[in-house]
Amino acid sequence: MNLFTFIYIIGIFILLNIFEGFKEISIENQLIYSSLSILLFGIPHGAIDHIIFFKKRKITQLKFYLIYLGLIVAFVTMWHITPVLSLIFFLLISAFHFGESQFEDIKLNKFFKNTFYFFWGVALLSTLIFYNIKELANVTAYFDDTLILEKIYDIKNVSILFYFTNTVLLFQWFYWLFLIKLKLKDYFLNFFCFF
Repeated sequence: MNLFTFIYIIGIFILLNIFEGFKEISIENQLIYSSLSILLFGIPHGAIDHIIFFKKRKITQLKFYLIYLGLIVAFVTMWHITPVLSLIFFLLISAFHFGESQFEDIKLNKFFKNTFYFFWGVALLSTLIFYNIKELANVTAYFDDTLILEKIYDIKNVSILFYFTNTVLLFQWFYWLFLIKLKLKDYFLNFFCFF
């Protein structure tokens, strides 16, 4: 475990203990804390996207920024036209990004690696949504302009997605272990990073 991971785990542990001291945190305070976390951690995380991109691909800066800004404009436009579809699209892209950033160094063929990235991220997001569906529905209902997003939090569809993606992910782990003949030590190291 590197120093950054250790500090991150300790920070999460401290935050969880702080929040455990409060039996109920109002939705207003949750929104304030979430907004501050996005400002402090989310924006700086996104601000290094171009550095990571240039390490992996050969493309001019002009072309990168045109594509990057074009995608932002396209997404904002899509959000105004169809917010539900754009949120689903955003969550799917985020899912792939989560898997890619977590398991960047795994040695698999490109198709299996990309499939694993995607299912890892969707399993992660669907698990978070599955176990927090009431809270998400409350946050969505809090604002008039987000009521339309309630369609996404249908418990039947979320349950299907949760069970399906987690099952596929387990099959991928077994494939990884048995068919690729991954060393047992490496398998368990990666498996426990999964949880």
